[in-house]
Amino acid sequence: MVKQTIRIPSGLKTFYLIMALDMFSWGCGEGILFSMLKDSLNLSNSQIGLLGSLTCTSWAVSQLPIGRLIMKHGSKRFLIASEAIGAIIMTGYLVNKTYTSLMVLSLLFGLAISTWDPAMKTLLMNKAPVVEKAYSMGKLSLTRGLIAFPAPFIGGLLYSFYGFNAPIQLI
Repeated sequence: MVKQTIRIPSGLKTFYLIMALDMFSWGCGEGILFSMLKDSLNLSNSQIGLLGSLTCTSWAVSQLPIGRLIMKHGSKRFLIASEAIGAIIMTGYLVNKTYTSLMVLSLLFGLAISTWDPAMKTLLMNKAPVVEKAYSMGKLSLTRGLIAFPAPFIGGLLYSFYGFNAPIQLI
């Protein structure tokens, strides 16, 4: 039963691996981002809370329009767009750490999530066998979780030894 659970369909192995590695790299930096910002920039809890709220708001507001665009234009463009937005965000964290820029980056992060998540799930649902769609989604979550679970810890070690930029550069 365990063997069947962890078996990934051959046509989806590359997809699962890429999604898991993506989750790992983001987990190294984004998984500990708020603590790094609080520690390195001495932000208050309310400032950190506002950054999280901006991300959630941007994600929520953009999710449905982006979902419609994904249905119309396909997933791959939005996965690429999400990665491009992610590169802008990480570059922003590396070069400018003013609170105003962090607020803009938080808004962009919500947009990156709303372009990535539905595009990734749509791509999986289009490739998964009809009778295994929900099971395929569960397997993807399992694969991503197993590979990514040590990422925040590794990011924390990188931050402890090399500072703020080290975990961010993994993303």
